[in-house]
Amino acid sequence: MNPYRTFFESQGESFGRKRLDLSDAFPHHPDFRNYMIVIAGRCGSTWLGQMLSDLKLVGVPGEWLNTQGLPALYKKRDATSLADYLHKTAALHPVFGVQINPERLFHLAALVNFRKTFAGFAYIDLRRRGFVAQAFSFARARKSGKWHNLEGPPPEVSDADVWRMIGGIIRYEQRIDAWYARNRIEPLRLVYEDLLADRHAVILRILFHLSRSGEPPAYTPPPERMKRNSTGAGSQDTALMDFLGRHMERLETIRAQRATIDPKRIRPA
Repeated sequence: MNPYRTFFESQGESFGRKRLDLSDAFPHHPDFRNYMIVIAGRCGSTWLGQMLSDLKLVGVPGEWLNTQGLPALYKKRDATSLADYLHKTAALHPVFGVQINPERLFHLAALVNFRKTFAGFAYIDLRRRGFVAQAFSFARARKSGKWHNLEGPPPEVSDADVWRMIGGIIRYEQRIDAWYARNRIEPLRLVYEDLLADRHAVILRILFHLSRSGEPPAYTPPPERMKRNSTGAGSQDTALMDFLGRHMERLETIRAQRATIDPKRIRPA
């Protein structure tokens, strides 16, 4: 089932057999390209989006196509179709940026001609090098229902929960990489760990990637407003460390074969 088709058809839109060309929906900025950030989840995407928004240079790269928030945004825009919704959303920003995960991207690509609609867009791929910590973060967020600004000790999750999340992470990494290759897209590749190490260097890389002139603009780092999730200052994630200790051999194999391993065979027997 395609959630975009279901939602927009419920609003009266009818999709034909030909995929839509919505390229007229987006602004043209003289200095910066519009852009799409393909996010892996639990990889600092909200933090990165806030930093880019605070620059007041490249718009607000929101999850404008998040299927959970879409109905409310569609109503707020008083939109009449997918094209109208994108046009009204993009009109609010001098540069249009959007964050989307691979699953939603594939659903959107079934309705929209990507090569025409997003012609000239810059692509940014944001994922996480430490897939085990990412899997724990996913599993804990799913269990608690809390995705941001977590306080106190995290909820307990099972090995099965973590392995399921690892399989999903690897599967979508492989699928989106294959999609990039088919569409001859070379994204700027970023990882969460680089944001933690030097977020200002990451912002400069993004501005350079978006720049039409090939030169990054003058950059004044804005103050950091967003609090990072933490299990406690200086604390050790004992559940994560225990999992690593018990499954290190298998995890090292996955790291070495991350791009090619069969996601269905990731979990140890």
